Amino acid sequence: MNEENVTGTNFEKYNGEAKPSQEIRRKIANYLNEYREHSDEKFAKEIFLEICAETSIARFTFVGYILSNGFSLDSAGWTTTLDLIVNILY
Repeated sequence: MNEENVTGTNFEKYNGEAKPSQEIRRKIANYLNEYREHSDEKFAKEIFLEICAETSIARFTFVGYILSNGFSLDSAGWTTTLDLIVNILY
């Protein structure tokens, strides 16, 4: 079976090893909800780095899951999520 696609990404490895567990995805969802409640930028940066270091998840993967959670929000929630990613984390 061809495990690598045209871009060179090994999807078999991603789905088996690199995909975050349900616990990590819950942490990301809780992180986003907590930020939406408090809007504390300093806290958001610190916790982002802490979760990435603690769980060994890549930062871009973490941000991808934040975006995924943000798609299910209303327009105000989406704006808050986008501001978090662009203005604080980036």
